[in-house]
Amino acid sequence: MRNLRRHLRQLQAYLDTAIEDMEADQWESIVGALLYPHRPAKAETLAIIEAVAGEQAVQITWYDDVDWQL
Repeated sequence: MRNLRRHLRQLQAYLDTAIEDMEADQWESIVGALLYPHRPAKAETLAIIEAVAGEQAVQITWYDDVDWQL
């Protein structure tokens, strides 16, 4: 979970500057999201990751789950 918390801190730092830009009418809205290669093997780990990210209103996406063939 250490990496997740580090990723969330990095994303929040980026979003802080994006919020300033949004308030200056440079952006209409912003969304925090993290893209990871694949879901964890353990359901418990998956639940923890999604819960911790959800507390920060951050979307988690698993690369393997997405159909990249549009």
